[in-house]
Amino acid sequence: MIYMLVQLIICTLSLFVLDLSTIIFAIFVYLFGVFCIFIASTNKDALNFVTYLKIYQIIYMCGFIYIVFCYLYMVSNGYSYLLAWDIENYFLPRVRELLDYGGILKAQSVNWENFNVFSRYQSGYFAYLIPFAYLSNYLSANLYVSMQFSTLLIASFSGPLIYRLLCVNNIESRKSYKYTLIICLFSIIFFYSTQLLRDIQVMFLYLLGIYLTFNKDFLFANLFKIFLVIFASCTLRIETGLFLFILVPIYLISSVQKSRKKNIAILFSGVVSVILLVIVFLNFNEISNILDNNSEVYFESDKGDGLIGNLQKIPVIGSLLAIFYNAIQPLPFWGYFDAPIQDNRPQMYNIMTFPLFFSSLFNWFALFTIFIFVVSEKTRNLIKGKLDRTLVYHIILGFIFLYIQASVIDQRRLMAYYVIFYILAFIIFTYVSKRDKQMLILMSVSIYSIMQILAFLLKY
Repeated sequence: MIYMLVQLIICTLSLFVLDLSTIIFAIFVYLFGVFCIFIASTNKDALNFVTYLKIYQIIYMCGFIYIVFCYLYMVSNGYSYLLAWDIENYFLPRVRELLDYGGILKAQSVNWENFNVFSRYQSGYFAYLIPFAYLSNYLSANLYVSMQFSTLLIASFSGPLIYRLLCVNNIESRKSYKYTLIICLFSIIFFYSTQLLRDIQVMFLYLLGIYLTFNKDFLFANLFKIFLVIFASCTLRIETGLFLFILVPIYLISSVQKSRKKNIAILFSGVVSVILLVIVFLNFNEISNILDNNSEVYFESDKGDGLIGNLQKIPVIGSLLAIFYNAIQPLPFWGYFDAPIQDNRPQMYNIMTFPLFFSSLFNWFALFTIFIFVVSEKTRNLIKGKLDRTLVYHIILGFIFLYIQASVIDQRRLMAYYVIFYILAFIIFTYVSKRDKQMLILMSVSIYSIMQILAFLLKY
């Protein structure tokens, strides 16, 4: 009840910035999310419903406040968008085009017309946006702000999902609850949780697919769900959807090891492998074109005279260092508060990027914790036997995912596997002694502060 009361207070105060129709839209989205949480909580999961709802409500309320302040800053400065260039120049104009068709069914029909899974058009993403756009239009709400709430809804759903991932990795519920809120409010996820971009939806599907692989029993229904997640991801961003096919062998390997139906699992693994090879063979040209078209973004980007470009010239070690460097951006933490001289886009570089400071510090803490785990035999012995085998598979896969995109500075494409490493860091943090916890926090903050001073000196 207290969360509902706080939500009501936030909505009331927001009337000084947003119009009533937009507030009503936000309340509708909020209540729809509560309904979905209720439906998704099965009888077996009923005890966790209250926890799921708390997590959802806290994330939604914090995102709501951030949306209001961003909008206030935007209109005060006379901007037409904030933080992401894609919003004003692609996604929002396309939403307005779909609104011109006058009805949801017609807009959906046009959206899926000539659908091709290998197309780069984001049919799935716009299919998700269309109902929210028409509701916003019906209520005469602010379309720009309304679309932000459509992203916040999925970001808020990601909270309970991250909580479940922490729980299946044997972190007790009270700590899982605390760690979930830290991840959702102080990582890069929060910064993108209110932007009209598809990255939060992509991250959610990745995490959902990853969660399904933790089911130790081989179930056709579970495998079918994984394929549905992969297909949905392909409709959002084909290249990331194709990468998700790796979840199939991970699930099959995990279930073969633990399932009581080993013979069926092994037989079906062979059948699925053959089917996937046939699919790749039949669509080899399309898949090759996708890889070629995206090589500049994912493998060759940012290779200039800057630090990332220079690191990429160093085999292996350079890419490893680039992963670390990308994760702790911006350096210094106020680096995005002002637009660079060569980039005259103050809409993207301003004080409202302040969540990136918290995500930079949090990423460094996670990296430092994992680094201590790697170099300290004492810490490794503490964690020995505590890591689920399926999590180990995803850590390896996540490392490969980050390594092949080491030149990609934009963290929004990497969020899903950042979460996997957050979970690893919190598992390590959970099992070390209280004194070691204090040392981890003190040393990580101290080193981070030193890095800020060095970055300041180098920049100015």
